[in-house]
Amino acid sequence: MRYAAPTSRYGRSAVGARSCLARPPRKAPPGQASGTGGPTPAHGSPHRSTPPPAPPTRAGGCAQEGAHEPRCAARSAERLRAAGKGWVDLGSKIQYVDSSFAKLVDDLSTDKCDVAMFAVGVLPARAKVLRFSQPYLQSDIYGVTTRSNRTVKQWADIDKPGVLVAVQAGTFMEPVMAAALKQAKMVVVKPPQTREQELESGRVDVFMTDYPYSRRLLDNADWAKLVSPPQPFNVLPYAYAVKPGDDAWLKKVDEFVARIKKDGRLDAAAKRAGLSEIVIRP
Repeated sequence: MRYAAPTSRYGRSAVGARSCLARPPRKAPPGQASGTGGPTPAHGSPHRSTPPPAPPTRAGGCAQEGAHEPRCAARSAERLRAAGKGWVDLGSKIQYVDSSFAKLVDDLSTDKCDVAMFAVGVLPARAKVLRFSQPYLQSDIYGVTTRSNRTVKQWADIDKPGVLVAVQAGTFMEPVMAAALKQAKMVVVKPPQTREQELESGRVDVFMTDYPYSRRLLDNADWAKLVSPPQPFNVLPYAYAVKPGDDAWLKKVDEFVARIKKDGRLDAAAKRAGLSEIVIRP
């Protein structure tokens, strides 16, 4: 099972990280050569109905069936394994595949990975081309600036003339802020550039992110200052994403999410990651 997980200099975000999973190919029946039982998806993506049981093993960055979803997926999966052996009950071997929010749809639709598990926001545009499990986290949008910044000190300072507001390409903040900003200018940051680099260099005044990433950043960057909305701004549920057309696999992923909610694995992983405030419970 291959799952994708984008990374940043501050590490992958826990529980809701960006990753995509992939599973190993199904064994061929006796007398039949491996790979002759039907079309094989690109990159060796296995048939999803009956994955062979195998312990999860660390691999790359996006996962195919058996991993997590845009920012810190690998660490997410590690914490789930520690809390309850993570994806073992999905009967899949984890392979991490590097991905990003910008490549999310393509990576899933081309079978580069089987499930995206890096806190993927359930946006209407994504719901048209992907299928989602039940949500497990929810987050609002937050601003991050520098402690020395004189332009943005509070939320009300963001949408003002001359303010440069960065968003990461492909994240749900991009369409939301494009619609919300009336006076400030939005700057879309694409790899290899990062929002942190743009902010620290002074090329932008603030960047927009979510709760998991803001917490990870504040734990590791003493220059960063959080700018919170005074009231809910745009709360969005996060879920695992798969490509359309495989209802059996979606059902299996959804049942997994239900199990980790019920048996405490999600709560335990969220607590260790400092994300208990945004967990969606049964």
